[in-house]
Amino acid sequence: MSSLRFTTTILAAGLLAASACSDSPKASGPTGILAPTPAASATLYGVISKTGRDPTHLLVLVQTDGSQISLVSNAETSSLSALEGAGVEVIGTFDSDSSFDVGTFYVREMHGAAVLDGVILEETTWDAEDAPIITYLLQPSDGSAAHVISPSAEMLPRLGGRMWVLLDDNGAATQFGMIGQ
Repeated sequence: MSSLRFTTTILAAGLLAASACSDSPKASGPTGILAPTPAASATLYGVISKTGRDPTHLLVLVQTDGSQISLVSNAETSSLSALEGAGVEVIGTFDSDSSFDVGTFYVREMHGAAVLDGVILEETTWDAEDAPIITYLLQPSDGSAAHVISPSAEMLPRLGGRMWVLLDDNGAATQFGMIGQ
């Protein structure tokens, strides 16, 4: 073997050995980029209360054990601010300072009574004589099955708006309030 070929072979073998024995780890993807870990979603229940102490956390959720969880001010909590005293189900995530960032919510109680949270819709069908039959439905915000209701005269101009509704045993609306308006 010629000395040039021998030297080239030795150099190549040395480079191969040096790269194989490197102490630095091999990157399998882009370096320096860390994907954020998504926060786990949580569902909490409690009563909305205003604190007025901290402008970034004006509302708290008071749980049944009396503990209070600060709610992060956002579009959803601005809708909750008009519902002080309401029993709610909130879905969201905890942030770095243990406050709760509400992604969505449902009103479950008002004034200690169970209520439905949803949108009132008008449905028109026709009877055998082609006369219109108007039925009102409450489509719950949580996606559960719609309820046939008898809205009060005050509710009819607010068709299509989100509201909480207290119904009697016959489906007649006895109380209601707008949500987020």
